[in-house]
This record gives sequence, C-alpha cells and structure tokens, in this order.
Amino acid sequence: MLKKYLDSAVDIIKEEKGSLPELTTVLGLAIVAALVVVALMVLAPQTTRDFWNAATSWIRGQFGF
Repeated sequence: MLKKYLDSAVDIIKEEKGSLPELTTVLGLAIVAALVVVALMVLAPQTTRDFWNAATSWIRGQFGF
C-alpha cells in the first residue's frame, strides 16, 4: 500500500502535474511537521531521540536498509 502511494508521488513528480493549492498544502504540511519536530526536540530531547531511533530502526527493518 505504501509502495502504491510512493509510486503515485513519483509519477506526479515525473509528469510535473499538480496545482498551486496542492503545492502550498504539501509545503505547509512539511513546514508544520518540521516545526513540530523542532519543538519536540527543544521540549523533550531524550523522548524525541528515543522515538526517532525507534522509528528509523522500524523503517530499516521494514525496507531492509
């Protein structure tokens, strides 16, 4: 299922299709996500580090990195 979404995103990038509202939505969500991560790193650095390590370990295990 994740592969389907990633393939769809790659197709959109390759074909350069989309609209300005879609672009601003994606960029806005990326900025909000980055701000949340930075806030968590400031407010709870150890918890954020532990979560990051667990998440990246899970991703490596799922995709065989």
